[in-house]
Amino acid sequence: MHPHPHRRRRPATYLHGTTRVPGSASPAQRHDRRFSHSGDIYRVKWVLLAPAIFPHIKSNSEKQIAEHCGGWIPNWVRPEDDGKVQLLDGPGKNAAKRRSIQSGKPLQARLVAAIVGKPVFVTGYALPQEAAERPKGGAKSTHLAVPAGSVYYFECVGSEEARKLATALNWHGAGDATTIRSRRSTLMGEKGFGLGVCGTWEFHQP
Repeated sequence: MHPHPHRRRRPATYLHGTTRVPGSASPAQRHDRRFSHSGDIYRVKWVLLAPAIFPHIKSNSEKQIAEHCGGWIPNWVRPEDDGKVQLLDGPGKNAAKRRSIQSGKPLQARLVAAIVGKPVFVTGYALPQEAAERPKGGAKSTHLAVPAGSVYYFECVGSEEARKLATALNWHGAGDATTIRSRRSTLMGEKGFGLGVCGTWEFHQP
């Protein structure tokens, strides 16, 4: 795993202990199931429809924030823990408390591979505003975003976990394609970054 994949000229591939390359699953291989699988391990593919920004995060012991390299690796994936996904199958603790419901549980899934293109440079210019952080205006910070069309490959423990992961990653969640429910970009999600759709995948033997 490389912490700075945007320095590479070719798309990056992130694998865990296998020489097999992810590929598309044919209808015959899916056996009328939503996700292809080997035993209890089900496979989910996430394709970005819009760029996503995953910044480097510095550790903060007081706030219990762990360092994360960012780059092409989503901030909700722990690369040091075998690519474990940290998304929940429901609302977070604070949101659940406000709504007086039970908080979600961690998904049993991990990132096993990713193919990403060249980074997209995202920046802007702030107009002068007295109440803003830059009262005189000026150039905003430049971010490197994972481009649209990048593909992330996941493995989940059981079909139900695969369904939950797809719901968490699909831009429309589990509903119809009329309402945006999920933006998985750490930054600028409110601007449409981090939208994606899910499918399945199979191993292709080279």
